[in-house]
Amino acid sequence: MDYREHAINRDWSAEGKIDLLRQMMRIRRFEQTAMKYYTAGRMGGWLPLDIGQESIATSVRSVMGENDHSVSGFRGIGHALAAGIAMGPMMAELFGKLNGVSKGKAGAVSCYAPDLRHWGAYGLAAAHTPLAAGFAFALKQRGIQGAAICFMGDGSVNQGVYHESLNLAGLFGLPVVYLIENNGYALGMSESRSSRFKECLARRAEGYDIEWDRLEDSDPYEIRARMIVALDRAASHGG
Repeated sequence: MDYREHAINRDWSAEGKIDLLRQMMRIRRFEQTAMKYYTAGRMGGWLPLDIGQESIATSVRSVMGENDHSVSGFRGIGHALAAGIAMGPMMAELFGKLNGVSKGKAGAVSCYAPDLRHWGAYGLAAAHTPLAAGFAFALKQRGIQGAAICFMGDGSVNQGVYHESLNLAGLFGLPVVYLIENNGYALGMSESRSSRFKECLARRAEGYDIEWDRLEDSDPYEIRARMIVALDRAASHGG
């Protein structure tokens, strides 16, 4: 039996669809509440929100198998909640409280949950991309059928360490999927001003002999179907 077989069928049950919608609404309400207190000056540091992209985090998580791992970039709150981190410790972390998920020391760029196979969010662009390659290398070295998913923004694709990670992933056939959530802006810098590319940013993977794909919208059905293919390909053949 395939380790991700429970998620292969695109035709969900009614309960499954409702649960996915519930998760998306839960992430949206959480971030809206956090934004209210942040703009009121009740929270310190940064509050990188993922509003409008909730279906990506929830849909990807819904097709992950028991041996798959995920790691996030700057906008990682939604990914953490989709992974199963409780809202209470998450909100406490944003307020800098001791009962936060990282004891109030990291704020939004924390969200570690090794028991849920989610390895945190990282504030520096592309700092987490070699970690994803490392998780994938560990899976391959230990002979575990699984994959690492690296959520990242378009602001990470021009960092040198990302390209080093792609080179290693292609060279060793690592089971890693780099998922670029491209909202058109890296903080305040537009994609057209920060990146030179042809067709789309994901096409750069061709330079490292890595398969790539592009999704035009955030439809959960489409995300699930395409991510199942990507994860299975990564787990079976790498790259």
